[in-house]
Parts: sequence; C-alpha cells; structure tokens
Amino acid sequence: MYFKGKVFYLDVPNNLSVQQIDHQKSYCKKISTRYEDYSEEALQFVFSPFFQPEVWEDASKVFKTLLLDYLPLDQKEIPVLFVGGRAQNKITRKNQAVGFLLTDHMIYVREMSVFTDYLPKVYPYPSSKVEAIEVLGKAASAFEWEFFETILSDEVKKELMQLMIEAITDILTTKETLEISHVESLKSNDLSGRITELGLLNNSCVKMGSDEKHSKHFRKVIKKFSIPLDETIELAITDSTLMGPYGLVVTDRSIYSKDLMESPVCTSREEIEANYPVKIIEDSIILGTNIAHMMPNSLNQGEKESVKTILVEYLSGEIALHI
Repeated sequence: MYFKGKVFYLDVPNNLSVQQIDHQKSYCKKISTRYEDYSEEALQFVFSPFFQPEVWEDASKVFKTLLLDYLPLDQKEIPVLFVGGRAQNKITRKNQAVGFLLTDHMIYVREMSVFTDYLPKVYPYPSSKVEAIEVLGKAASAFEWEFFETILSDEVKKELMQLMIEAITDILTTKETLEISHVESLKSNDLSGRITELGLLNNSCVKMGSDEKHSKHFRKVIKKFSIPLDETIELAITDSTLMGPYGLVVTDRSIYSKDLMESPVCTSREEIEANYPVKIIEDSIILGTNIAHMMPNSLNQGEKESVKTILVEYLSGEIALHI
C-alpha cells in the first residue's frame, strides 16, 4: 500500500518567489531539528522540500509528487511539510496522496477515495500557537486513521501527531523571529464554502437544497421524511435504496432524519440550543444528551466529523445554510 511500484516524478511548477523559497527553507530547517527525537518508523511518513529526514534519499522529490494532489495552492501559500503516504486506488489504479499537508497558514487533509477524487479538507490556522494546535486537533479528528491501521502503530501515530504540533509551532516561531506576517485565511461563512473546505464537495450524499439537479430526490425526501411543504430544505446528507431515501435533512425550521424501514425523527430548530454538545456515535449524530439523528452508513468517520462541524456551526450561527 505504501509507495508500491515505481514512483514517477513530475516537474511541479514552482510559483514561489525567491523570498518565499527562503522562508520555506527557514521553516523546514527549524522543523528538521526535531527529527532526531523521532523513530525511523515515524519519519518514513514525513516529507519536506528541504532539510528532509534521511530515511528516504529522494524525499524532496516525493514531496513534489505528493504536492500535485493538493494543487492549486494560493499564491501567498508556502507548502512546508507532508505527513502521510501514497496509495493506489483499486478502481482507477491512480496513485493518491493520503495524509496532511502543512503550509505556512493552512492544514490540508486528504483521504483515500475509491470512486471519486475528493478535494482535501481545508483548515486555516491563526497566528496564535495555542489556537493553531486546536485547529490541528480538529483536522486530525476528521482524518480516517483506519486507512493506515495495517502499517501505522498507535505509537507511531502519536509521534506523527506530536511532530505536526511541533511543526506548526516552529512555523509560527520562525515567522515571529523573521518578522514574517501571518496570512489569516478566514473560513467561509456560508454552506457551499464550508462543504468545499471540509472535503464534502464531491460526496454524492451531500446535497444543497438550492441545487436543482436534486429536485426529484428532494420530492421523495419530503414525502418519506414527512417534511411540511412550507419548509425549505437547506442541506441533505442522504442516500437512497430501493426502499427510498434515508439520512439527515436540515430545513429552515427543523432537523430531520430517517433510517431505512423506520419512521422519520424531527427536531424543531427552536428545541436546540446553540451550545448543545455534539458527538458522533456510529452512524448517529447526538445533540445534547438525548437528541439523536442518523446519517447514511456510507459516510466514513472523517466525513461524519465534517457533517458534525457544519451542524455545530449552523447551530451556533457561524454559517448560514441558505444561499
């Protein structure tokens, strides 16, 4: 699974300015001072453009190849570190980067996809080290670590998490030392933007209510979920079988969900407080202590976490679902 077969190195366009390359080298050099504290097993999953671990002789070339799956990046953005691996899609036979790309102000999370090339999840981090590490925690919780379970022990996973924490800390420390301004990339405050940032854009289960191509599906949803005709579907996380649609639906007034062969469940928006704790248990999303809504079982854990993030931001008023 990990770097099997021949790796073909492509000429990746380098659009960084001379100054940006100097900054990139400074970030990588600072991070490289940490490598002696980590096992060789962990460093096999670490790649950078400069001052890379000595586990792989061609680590910088591999980094450039992996970077292709994350392009295009913003012109103001400097890629610094990749933590993860590369695997072959069993359907398309295409090699794919799987893991975390850290830039000087963003964290990208890319998972293995079978049928579709999913866009990476995007997590901008601020200049505050404490808050940046919190953002990394959210990104890590949204990653499907099970993909690496046959080659990544729990101990190595802990090492890689610690290295990423130190890498982000080192990037921000280097910026302070060299007086490099930090780009504050604000996350989107609308539904379509967050769907893209959280890597759900190409997921067939995720449907915006305004998308007319799903109108036939929504007519079935309205009937099966017993949604009043005067309510507007804003977001649907649904799948379909011969028995009809099932999953989670958010309207302008309520949250609905329905499992196969079960009656729909409805929670009025007025019943839900903005500060309700939200957690995932198997295929269900739990609001508070006793409000449960189910999601399609075809979603992986990372996708469920992304749906949870959208729902939390909706309940707290951070994003508007209607567009």
